[in-house]
Amino acid sequence: MHNLYHQPLELPVLFTVDELDSKSRLTHYSGSHPELDLFLLQQGVQIREAQRFYTPPNDILPPHVDCDHVNNYTKLNYVFGGAGSRMNWFRLKPGAKTMALSTGANTRYLAAMPVDLEPVHSASVGFPSLVNSGQFHSITNGPEARICYSFMLCYADNLKKNLDWADAMVMFKDWFQTT
Repeated sequence: MHNLYHQPLELPVLFTVDELDSKSRLTHYSGSHPELDLFLLQQGVQIREAQRFYTPPNDILPPHVDCDHVNNYTKLNYVFGGAGSRMNWFRLKPGAKTMALSTGANTRYLAAMPVDLEPVHSASVGFPSLVNSGQFHSITNGPEARICYSFMLCYADNLKKNLDWADAMVMFKDWFQTT
């Protein structure tokens, strides 16, 4: 049985970038990756939007949901560097309050006070991995800078509907990392 938060993959397509020197915390990403796009389309999936996150050494990204409500949306993440970093997931405690906010890149997210969250899973997220970005999650970075290219996935036949975690587990099962 797979968890609800993280699944490492072994995909048959390469993903390379040439902008690893930028230290911008959060930017929209518009790089072209036709082989990745074609592979995803063959699985019934497309990329709705892409972002690039830079996390400095020994930094912490506070718990949040990549949307304005808790859900089970799936992202495909490629992480460069970040040795020793951990992605952590949390469950809201009963009666907890949340806050809908916007980033400097004008994307919406949901936040909660750490006291209102209970840890439920932690993983070293690699290259590539499916992550559940619709649950509260955070990053605790190690001594190395971490750069993450994060792709919000949607259904190819309905570009307005984000890919649900349960469906992603079926669609990508042939590429689950086995080690």
